[in-house]
Amino acid sequence: MQYFGRIIGVILGMMMGTHLFSIIMGFIIGHMYDKKVEEKYSDIKHKNTDLSFIVIVFQVLGYLSKSKGRVTETDIKMARNIIDEMHLCHRYENFAKNAFLYGKRNDFLLRKALRNLYYNFSNNPELIRYFLEIQIRAAFSDHILQEKEKNILLIIINELNISYQDFEWILKKESIRSGFYNQYFNFFQNKHDQKKDDLSQAYNILGIDRRSSMDQVKKSYRILMKKYHPDKLLSKGLSKEELSRANKKAQKIQSAYNLIKNSRK
Repeated sequence: MQYFGRIIGVILGMMMGTHLFSIIMGFIIGHMYDKKVEEKYSDIKHKNTDLSFIVIVFQVLGYLSKSKGRVTETDIKMARNIIDEMHLCHRYENFAKNAFLYGKRNDFLLRKALRNLYYNFSNNPELIRYFLEIQIRAAFSDHILQEKEKNILLIIINELNISYQDFEWILKKESIRSGFYNQYFNFFQNKHDQKKDDLSQAYNILGIDRRSSMDQVKKSYRILMKKYHPDKLLSKGLSKEELSRANKKAQKIQSAYNLIKNSRK
């Protein structure tokens, strides 16, 4: 039975005021969230989850675990718990273990894996959200949310087009569950100024300002992507170095657009 939503709902209700009405409303909202989560997990666990999803889940788990410097027994136990939670058959379990090892490699490309995930499953937001929840739980598994782990989580929400509000809610839930609520506040306090700077840079990359409408943002994004997308430049006989620079520019444009779009949700 899922209780975290109700617990968090009551806590938030008390933070809003000590009136009984606020606490009851918090409990009701939390209950609705718990019910939704239970239905989602039931659907995910008892259906044959796509193998490509499983592979990317465990690749990123391996990458996240290694980011701390070394993979601990706690990290391995966490990965085993996710395997059990997904009810993977023996064949899929082997794929998951190999994917975890692959994610630890120095040549593993995190953003490429995340973009493949988004390309294949963007029409299934619940599965995308479940992916994020798994990675957050892994980050909190040793009760210490390190700076490299924070940065990886921010890359994940950016590449998967997850709103900052959804990310904040999931992170809050997991920090309470793990008993490290102070880290949640520190995380968002430290990232607040950085987010402002990143947004300013994103507007500069697209050549627009904060007052631009979303239609203007999209128009600028499409024009720039058409100009710098490597597929568009291949026919022009550019050198490998020029194509590489164009590819990096296109990635910055895509990231800037995702950041602005998420900030307006």
